[in-house]
Amino acid sequence: MSKTDLINYINERYSTQLDEYKIYNYQAILNESIDLKQMVDDIYLELTQTQTSENKLLNVLDYLDVMNYSHASYIIGQYYFIYKKRKTGTKKIVKKYMRKAAFLKHPAALYFYYKNYDYLENNWRIPTSVRVKYLIDSAKQNYPEALTEIGWLHLNGIKGFPLDTDKALEYFEKAAAQNDSYACYLIADTCENSLQVKLDYERAAKNYKRVIEINDKNNSIYIANSCERLGCIYEFGLSGNKDTDEAIKYYNLGIEYSSVYCSIRLAIIYFEGKYCYQDIQKAYQLSVKFIGSFDNQKNDLEFINIIEDAGLIYYIHALLCIDGRIGRYSRWTEEQRKENYIYFLSCAAMYEHNEAQYILGCEYYNGDLVEQNKAIGKEYLTDAAKNNHPKAQYLLSDILIKECRQLKTFDEEEEYLDEAMYWLNKFSEKNFGNTENLLGEVYLKKYKLYKIYKKVTNNKFLDSAIYWFKRSIVYENKFALVNLGKIYLYSEYGVSDKKEAFSLLKRAALARSGEAYYLIGMIYYHKKNYEKTILGFQKAIELDYILYPADMLGMLYENGIGVEQDYNKAKEYYELSIKHGAKNTAKLNNLLSKMENK
Repeated sequence: MSKTDLINYINERYSTQLDEYKIYNYQAILNESIDLKQMVDDIYLELTQTQTSENKLLNVLDYLDVMNYSHASYIIGQYYFIYKKRKTGTKKIVKKYMRKAAFLKHPAALYFYYKNYDYLENNWRIPTSVRVKYLIDSAKQNYPEALTEIGWLHLNGIKGFPLDTDKALEYFEKAAAQNDSYACYLIADTCENSLQVKLDYERAAKNYKRVIEINDKNNSIYIANSCERLGCIYEFGLSGNKDTDEAIKYYNLGIEYSSVYCSIRLAIIYFEGKYCYQDIQKAYQLSVKFIGSFDNQKNDLEFINIIEDAGLIYYIHALLCIDGRIGRYSRWTEEQRKENYIYFLSCAAMYEHNEAQYILGCEYYNGDLVEQNKAIGKEYLTDAAKNNHPKAQYLLSDILIKECRQLKTFDEEEEYLDEAMYWLNKFSEKNFGNTENLLGEVYLKKYKLYKIYKKVTNNKFLDSAIYWFKRSIVYENKFALVNLGKIYLYSEYGVSDKKEAFSLLKRAALARSGEAYYLIGMIYYHKKNYEKTILGFQKAIELDYILYPADMLGMLYENGIGVEQDYNKAKEYYELSIKHGAKNTAKLNNLLSKMENK
């Protein structure tokens, strides 16, 4: 260490501030002719930028250390800790200078000792209270990082600090007053997310903005996070009214700090175009680079926030892909677009996007763009229904009711009907008329189920079915009108009312129900009014209700009932009936025999 090095350094850097006859007298330092702290910080900055004069600069600091200037001791320890950590003997040097700086009550050194006590003293079993003493001594000198740390300990109630959110905010505010960006961020985060204080988005927004204004490059992650949260506050109107322009402003700023979340949200805003002009090209450019990256990095901290939006991004690209007019999708063949459309929907479904789950459920169940697989289709529909997709809840209940007919045991049928009822109750919260009809169908099937398997007539199920059908016909639901009409038409239910049945079926026919026309045709058939019978059956076939009326028309033409006998027409109607699901081919075979023998 050399006083000459110190004097020369002062001479080189501060000659304009000192009288030329005093530059060889380091008393200039002692009488505060220069800002000594600034000089030490300048030396540290020079050390980090160049290695050419390292020894000389360290000699200057070393001399100041001998003068018991604590900031010089701290800076030497800090320099060795950060830039010489891998060199042999570094720990000893760091410990020497940091211990001295801490002894001299340098606040940053005290805080350093708190954070790195295990490293310095090589004692992993030291009581927490010993370490915390350094933290408290640092905070007493109003050191911002120590104030923030104590606030954080109060916020979480650990290391002997009682859980006290108000106390935490008090410490954060003290640190924030010294432009500690992390403290500002913690104030905002606490006001937005803590269960211990009243939700205050305005205060949160104010402190997120302070983080951005302070612009601490060492804490750029908090700047990015602040942009993300401000964007959300303005996009979703959490502090009052929505302000999409402000949201876009902060999302764009967040992108400058490499925020993936900001890119994703901005892409969604431009794609949806709800509160700003729609810009599909921008949406594509902002999001395409993330396609495929979510799975690889979803465990990374920076990706935790965007997982909920990953499904939406994949869904957007499914739509862009099948549309085929933008970016790389415009260069793909139709087959490639279809294949990747399903792939993107699958990825979106994996991230719980309920619309993607619903679309995939329909695709697999119906076998449109993929090979039909009803089991997989039902799985996707069930996932969508669990994620509160109303159409999926309704469609799944409808499928369960229809599939129930194919089951052969009481327990299986009841299980299907109970599940159908569960999803219908979920969907019925929306109060759509068709929901009430399906609930009526479930109760009616339960009534039949108990009557067939248990030989029990449970009128509670029948009464419930009638109740729900009556609620549904308020909406002129043609299915409910037919179902209620059948209850009154057939004597097996014990509430026969032919007049009411006919009235209900006429209303259903006006609503273009093929089944209603068929049942009206059957009523006229039993009355031997064959002209109206045939008219009803033909109208039913026009409305795509084919199996039973085609079979009946085949029988009428075969036997010449109400029409001139015509085996060829009878054959056409029997074949049409078989084509649409009739299992019994005996009538057709019998007719063919007649035609051969004629």
